[in-house]
Amino acid sequence: LGHQVLNHEKQSLVFVEPSCGYGDVIEALVSRLAQWNIASNRVSILAFDIDPNAIQKSQGRKLSTSTYSISYTCQDFLSSKRPSELSQSRVVLVGGPPYTTGQGSHTDIQRDLPARFVHHGIDEWGASVVSFLMPTRYQKSVQVESR
Repeated sequence: LGHQVLNHEKQSLVFVEPSCGYGDVIEALVSRLAQWNIASNRVSILAFDIDPNAIQKSQGRKLSTSTYSISYTCQDFLSSKRPSELSQSRVVLVGGPPYTTGQGSHTDIQRDLPARFVHHGIDEWGASVVSFLMPTRYQKSVQVESR
């Protein structure tokens, strides 16, 4: 994400991981924040996943014992709302969304979830930065405008 996201010294940061899975992205994020000496009182991390087993495994990594505040929510990110107490915080959407919707294969499969996650992150959460890991089949640069 680079230092430009983290250089707003007076603004608190909320990192939102919309489908945390087993916590790999959160672990990398916590490691990088610590490496860059980002003050823990400026940072909150919110992790969502619809799978209670994934939430449990991510919590089991003991990342919540780090100095950074990490909250886990077993919920579909697409039905989430930005809490009013975070209205003054800068939101950064990180991670990797599920890449398909429902069942199917090859040309039958619906591949609209990444776009839905991006739009929900921007429209509902007011994310100023979105950084997702994507499979190569999505390889292209796209500028997404708020609706």
